[in-house]
Amino acid sequence: MTETAGNGSPEEVRPAEASEVPPEAEHASAPETPPPTPPKPVKSATREIIETLLITVVIALLLRHFVLTVNEIKGSSMEPTLYTAERVITLKFLYWFHPPRRGDVIVLANPFPEGKDDFIKRVIGVPGDTVEMRKGQVYVNEKPINEPYANRGDDSFGPRQVPPGQVFVLGDNRPKSVDSRWFGYVSIKNVDGRAVLLYWPLSQWKAL
Repeated sequence: MTETAGNGSPEEVRPAEASEVPPEAEHASAPETPPPTPPKPVKSATREIIETLLITVVIALLLRHFVLTVNEIKGSSMEPTLYTAERVITLKFLYWFHPPRRGDVIVLANPFPEGKDDFIKRVIGVPGDTVEMRKGQVYVNEKPINEPYANRGDDSFGPRQVPPGQVFVLGDNRPKSVDSRWFGYVSIKNVDGRAVLLYWPLSQWKAL
């Protein structure tokens, strides 16, 4: 006997088939993982030390050439302001912005061809000034200047007018100083910088 559905017509029966799967799904696979990033090369300790030393040396040279220097005092020409073996910090860049001024303590290139050590002196006259010394008293533009820092002595000099681009310098210890009375004016181009701080010995620390 043939089985029939509700309408009496034979029901077509077919064998069960596997569930249909979209073609994409049939071929789907796990997402690809990116290749691992190769590790960065590790610097050796020796290389790091060498690089650090080189950077330090370059910075020190730049500072010394353009920014500041440390100068040791030799001789008695700046007493009682500065004494032998004391050390000062000299700023080199200040005179990029303005020329030396009266009263500045400056470091200058040795004015003598055979000399090696730099000199340290005080600016007394700037371009256009007339400088004169009468029995130890210094006059600038015919006006006496107050110098509580100086051992004046009783020397006389001048009058002399400071030319353009030059300065007139004296040591604070006039009887013991070789300065513009002996070697003449100093070109501003030969001024290394302004001494701003006595830092050694620490017990004598002071601004200049």
